[in-house]
Amino acid sequence: MNLSSRLSIGLLVVSCLLPSLGSANPTPNDVYQQVDDMYNQIMAVRQHEKLESAPKSPSLQTNKRPVHVYAKAIELNEKIIRLQSKYGITGAAPKTIPVRAITPLEVFNLVKELNQEISKVTQANGLEYTPAPTATNKTPSNSYEKLMAVSMAMDGLIDPIDPNQVFRNSQIIDGEIDLIAKAMNIEFIDRTVPLDKTATPFDSTIEGFMNLYRLAKLQRKLGMPAVRVADFPIEKITPSQVYDMTNNILAELVRIKVKLGITEPAPSPELLKGKKPYEVNQLMIKVGRKIDALAE
Repeated sequence: MNLSSRLSIGLLVVSCLLPSLGSANPTPNDVYQQVDDMYNQIMAVRQHEKLESAPKSPSLQTNKRPVHVYAKAIELNEKIIRLQSKYGITGAAPKTIPVRAITPLEVFNLVKELNQEISKVTQANGLEYTPAPTATNKTPSNSYEKLMAVSMAMDGLIDPIDPNQVFRNSQIIDGEIDLIAKAMNIEFIDRTVPLDKTATPFDSTIEGFMNLYRLAKLQRKLGMPAVRVADFPIEKITPSQVYDMTNNILAELVRIKVKLGITEPAPSPELLKGKKPYEVNQLMIKVGRKIDALAE
């Protein structure tokens, strides 16, 4: 059987997992089932690659909204692009969070698409896997946590997230905050943030979590439901965890932009090379000062 035929059969198998969008809106259970199926496929690829170590397990996730699941899926999409490239496959394309209230249907359509993209990898390698069972009693938080598990399972198959990618996300955050400040008619006082070359991903994560609390204060000021910040991770902090935190911040900034009626996207900076964790930390501190000014 040639590659084209295997891909067609694989996508047909994935489509059998999907609810009919013409009959009813997808539920959180449908979203979770798609993500669970992704996990099973990635575990099949890990077995194919003879990765002996077990992937890391995510921490418990709570209070997630559809926009957070969408943002995490976009993060996963970036990894899928690199995974497909490893096997000479094309298909997945870069994505961003739309500046609107994200619906469960949009989340489902995105994870469905990602599941199909992963299926191209398993089928190209002639791999079999057990399709995910029907899910019950699932929430957006469950799907977010499972997406984290899929992302962690991909580590070892591709290069891990590095400070360059985290720095780029932090630049986007900074640009989003400038758009919010413009809409609120607030000007920032430019204060130089000292560069602490001893700062690590752990320090950046602390700053990121503090920024989420600052965003909660801003959201309350704007009369909208405030983000409920998750517990600080207890495992060793890597750029991947910092990246996850920056995506949560971006999701909250989208919610604020929707509240303020901002439709303009933030600038999309190019991916710089040679960035260090302490440069990410410096930018996170700068972002924190800006949020404080907005929340006053």
